[in-house]
Amino acid sequence: MSRADLKRRADEARRWLLEAVFPLWSTAGFDAASGQFVEQLSLEGEPDVGARRRVLVQARQLYVFAVAGRMGWDGPWRAVMDAAADTLLARGRDDGGDWIFAFDSAGRPVDRRLDLYTQAFVIFGLGHAATALGRVDLLAAAQATRERLCAAWRAPGGGFREGALHPGLRRQNPHMHLFEAAMALHQAGGDPADLALSGELWTLFATRFAADAGVLEYFDDDLAPLSDARGRITEPGHAFEWSWLAGQWRTLSGADTIGLADRLYAAGRRGVSADGIACDEVWTDGTVKAATGRCWPQTEWLKAALARLGRDPAAAADVGAAHDSLLRFLGDVRPGAWRDRRLADGGWAAGPAPASSGYHIVCALDQLIAWSASAGG
Repeated sequence: MSRADLKRRADEARRWLLEAVFPLWSTAGFDAASGQFVEQLSLEGEPDVGARRRVLVQARQLYVFAVAGRMGWDGPWRAVMDAAADTLLARGRDDGGDWIFAFDSAGRPVDRRLDLYTQAFVIFGLGHAATALGRVDLLAAAQATRERLCAAWRAPGGGFREGALHPGLRRQNPHMHLFEAAMALHQAGGDPADLALSGELWTLFATRFAADAGVLEYFDDDLAPLSDARGRITEPGHAFEWSWLAGQWRTLSGADTIGLADRLYAAGRRGVSADGIACDEVWTDGTVKAATGRCWPQTEWLKAALARLGRDPAAAADVGAAHDSLLRFLGDVRPGAWRDRRLADGGWAAGPAPASSGYHIVCALDQLIAWSASAGG
């Protein structure tokens, strides 16, 4: 891919975000009456008014509109973020200070179960919102959540407890997002405790979750990997995601993460189909378990490929391939919406555009735009 092609792709991505994504998700995708983002839109851009609203979606959408503000979108990003953040602070916590799982479609708390994944994304979303809005109360809430996790959520076998949604199972995924969140919070507030937590979680990943075959997903209470008759499950999307995060940690800490990042990228690349879609699940022996492909692994492939482009010009072909894979999910729908899953036979699963994918898509395209700018595009 040439510099001109990179610039063209970045310009188109920026235009799509500014003219389609941010306008759609701040209007149809935002319920002004409750001060909350909706859970999903139809492929024609209509809100699903009956769907419950997960707290993690509220947090992810705060990030999306923080990017909108940083990109100079002239729409009401600040008003939407302020309203959503106020609602989250007012109704999203239980009496102990932990964040609940979901609201109903009217914005009332409906599922008070606790899980690590939600706590991580609240830290992430509030950290970004604090910077975008200049609100110290949001920074304080995120730091209080980090303090509570470190004080009350640690697991005897290492890492953090999973919570009520997945009893008897531990996963790398919420730890990955807590790592991402701790780095974001450190960048927002500069607290050494957030940097220390980031380092702790990176060590946990490198010693317990990472493997030659990619990223191991499921563990018992002592963080021993779980297997079934076929072996252990990996997800190419998470290999790409950790590969990109390894670069973020290298920038923040100075740690040498390049070798592991490259191994993770190679593992993820083995999960890309012959027609260029990153699939959902692969066994550790390299055979495909789930040949379906959701939208979000394509975004993580793009981010990881862009990170490699910074030190290996040959990665340009993969940047183009990953971007092409993502564009297939964004076409033939209302501009600003997206398809969620491609089927194994190459067709598309029926269903709406989940708001939760916006965080992945916006982050990936923001990285594409940033790389074009750094390359002089």
